Amino acid sequence: MDPIDALYQKAEILDNPERKDEHPAVYTAIIEASKKSIPEKKLAAQFIAKYLKFFPDMVETATHALFDLCEDPDTGTRVHAIRGVAAVSKEVREELPKMADALVQLLQTEEVLELDAVKHALESLLRVDIKGTLGALFGRIVDGEESQRERAIEFFRDKVMKNAKELIHPLKDVEEYSYEQIKKVVEDVTGEEFRIFIDILSNFKTLQGENSNLIIDLIDQQAELNSNFQPDKAESVERLLSCMNLSIPCLL
Repeated sequence: MDPIDALYQKAEILDNPERKDEHPAVYTAIIEASKKSIPEKKLAAQFIAKYLKFFPDMVETATHALFDLCEDPDTGTRVHAIRGVAAVSKEVREELPKMADALVQLLQTEEVLELDAVKHALESLLRVDIKGTLGALFGRIVDGEESQRERAIEFFRDKVMKNAKELIHPLKDVEEYSYEQIKKVVEDVTGEEFRIFIDILSNFKTLQGENSNLIIDLIDQQAELNSNFQPDKAESVERLLSCMNLSIPCLL
């Protein structure tokens, strides 16, 4: 039998409750198909994600298979695996933080098709569990490799904040969570990155009015007036002037 037809036949068995005793062995065979030909890998990624919720004892094996496919030499296979990772996150919610972290790491790819798939997958996870997904982003911004943190910051700025009116601003707890995470992030950022995050915080509803002092406190810490400010150093003066400019909107 053609391998693809065989996989579809296995899916039919999993859809048949009267053949439930066959299901574990059939699902295992689908996972094994992820190591075979490219067409089988692509279809296996789809079926692994679709049926995983019925096999809680096989979560680790199934997710490892998807992660392996995310590193496959074939771009099309990786794209299918990325979609599978996103699907698993929606069907098996407790796996979402781990899946989101894997996707954030994949933001480093230079393949346009693959990168689009990763961004789309992360955007879909934001609508499933925004804190879990943001946690993965901030985790890589704080502790990830340089390329990981740069791509994570870019995604947060260009994708998360683009939809902030829908995803973040209506939810006070999400704004507060994001503020606490950004406080950690700005302890070690470039001047440009600091400006990006201050601009983001300035749009938070919970940081308007009297609470804008919380933003000013962060700017004050960045200016380092109480410790390392050196008026004879151009870098220190430039940092001070930049921080003063960032403070002005908060004082109006």
